[in-house]
Amino acid sequence: AAVSRSEAWRVGIAARDEYITNRYLADLKFMWTVSYQAFPKPSYKFECGMNQKPTMLSIKVKISRIGVLVDYDRGEISFYSCGSVFSDDERRHIYSVKSFFQDRSLFPYFAIKQGKINVVPFSEPPFGMYRD
Repeated sequence: AAVSRSEAWRVGIAARDEYITNRYLADLKFMWTVSYQAFPKPSYKFECGMNQKPTMLSIKVKISRIGVLVDYDRGEISFYSCGSVFSDDERRHIYSVKSFFQDRSLFPYFAIKQGKINVVPFSEPPFGMYRD
């Protein structure tokens, strides 16, 4: 997802909880996200809905595109900074977590303060993705 123009965003995956008036709500207990906020100071964090405290991430460069990879069989979720369309930024691993999905269906989760998000699905990680 391209998120470079927003002051605050959250991207990840969530399980579906309940169906209310033609839409589904995300199950907050089964949600895994990386988020960014510009104010009061720029910060990134990983959040897991399993009643855990957010994990602050030490990311020095502003993320312009973020990728989320899910290995359902292994119970692993990985987040990547996917570089920039306008430069030769490298793709970098941000954070991974192991979890139990309890046979739940998972769906993309996006939240943005203003602006827009461009979503580009892919089934295999782009070449050049690696972990630090």
